[in-house]
Amino acid sequence: MKEKLLKVFDKAADKTAARKPTSINVFFSHDSYYYNLIPLKRSEKAAVAARDNDFQLDGFLIFPLSAVEDIRSKGRKYNEIMRAEGVCNDLAIPDIDISSMKKVCRHFEKSGECISVETDDDYYIGKMTQVSGKHILFEWFDARGEWYEPVRIKISDIRLITYKSRYVQVFSEHIEKR
Repeated sequence: MKEKLLKVFDKAADKTAARKPTSINVFFSHDSYYYNLIPLKRSEKAAVAARDNDFQLDGFLIFPLSAVEDIRSKGRKYNEIMRAEGVCNDLAIPDIDISSMKKVCRHFEKSGECISVETDDDYYIGKMTQVSGKHILFEWFDARGEWYEPVRIKISDIRLITYKSRYVQVFSEHIEKR
């Protein structure tokens, strides 16, 4: 990823660490729209950010830096409003090793937490059940709440992991446990 983009991300993450959270627009190569994100931390390979959905926090996103196409400032007024509304008053940086996507996957394999995983072509919601070599096994369910056999996904194909989002949490509470 270009150094200029990393500087925008890092500057916003530094402000968040200084208790002045800053939302930015992040464009991913696999999407035609952007996400409002509050950068929390990054490694050389991956980053974690809180999702800002119209002045409300809606979970966390972890993504490989290679999936980022562009990063832009959200603008001073937007961030002033966000701070005035206290959107990030209780925002904590997740304790997840993001030094590689494989380590991120291992975290969710161990936690058993319901998450969503996106690749260039697919979207899955469910749980990581196994991380081995260069792949994960992911148990997933569809929009009807029906579970399917685990799908094998290459770790290098993962473009976005979302967890603790309202959609994932509410949906997973209303399906049969597996």
